[in-house]
Amino acid sequence: MGYLVTQRGIEAHPNQIKAILNIKSPATTKKIQSLTGIATTLNRFLSRFTDKCMSFFKASKKGHKDKWDDECEISFQNLKTYLTSPPLLSKPMPGEDLYINLAVLDLAVSSALI
Repeated sequence: MGYLVTQRGIEAHPNQIKAILNIKSPATTKKIQSLTGIATTLNRFLSRFTDKCMSFFKASKKGHKDKWDDECEISFQNLKTYLTSPPLLSKPMPGEDLYINLAVLDLAVSSALI
C-alpha cells in the first residue's frame, strides 16, 4: 500500500518514501523498472509526477536499455529531495472553496482538486 489514512488525512506511506530514499542510482533496466514501480505507488502524492519521473520511464523503454544519464540522475535526486517533506491529503471543510489544478503535457494530463 502506498499510503496511510490517519487522523490528519491521507499520507504517503513512510516505507515507500524510505524505499526510494535508500535506493542508489539504478544502473540496470531491472533496477530502473523497480524505481518506477515504487514511484508510481506514490503518484497521487507527487505534484507533477510525470515531469518528475518521465526520464525514468524513458530510460526503461526498449531501445534505451540501461540509459541512466545525467537527466535521469538529476530527476532522481530532485525526487529524493521532494520526498523528504511529503504532502498530506485531507478532506475539505464544509463551505471551503475548492480549486482544480490542471497540468497538460505532451505525454500526460493530470489534475488535482485543491
